[in-house]
Amino acid sequence: MLTAHQLENFIDQHSSIGRKVIQERAAWLRALMCIPSGGRGLHAPTMRPEDAAKLLVACCIERSALTDGRPLHEYGTLRSVMTGDIDFGTLLTGLMVESSDLAAWVKEVRILKNWPRARIIRRDNSQIDFLPRKLVVEPDIIHDELVLPIGFLRKLGGALADTEMTAEVDDDAGAAAA
Repeated sequence: MLTAHQLENFIDQHSSIGRKVIQERAAWLRALMCIPSGGRGLHAPTMRPEDAAKLLVACCIERSALTDGRPLHEYGTLRSVMTGDIDFGTLLTGLMVESSDLAAWVKEVRILKNWPRARIIRRDNSQIDFLPRKLVVEPDIIHDELVLPIGFLRKLGGALADTEMTAEVDDDAGAAAA
């Protein structure tokens, strides 16, 4: 099990997200009471996969949009264009849970940093897009995305569960910005 500080360190060490961004977004989530906050050391609350998913998504939100919880909600409620029956927040959390079968067909998760969109890349390289419920015209902008390989998500899930991952972690286990 990881505390908030340990979760921040884990993401910093295993991804391309900068430490300052991670700390800033974690403080924002605590202020919104979206992740647990409390004591330090032995009294620090433990983080759950849901909290880690919120922090990863928060790291994709532009700093200028960090006024309220609306951007986090927008990303969390993105819906699959294929089925529409699962939201992105639930899927991202599920990929970190060791008992989840979702990871068997996922290669990586891509989260756009400047527009609420996400994409799952399957192992067969097919894609599932997650879009807002209300489609709006997307501005003509260059997209910057956070790439989260399944190996990174599974390793993070194992650290959150305080168990050793039995599944082999791919060489691309570190998250990379594309």
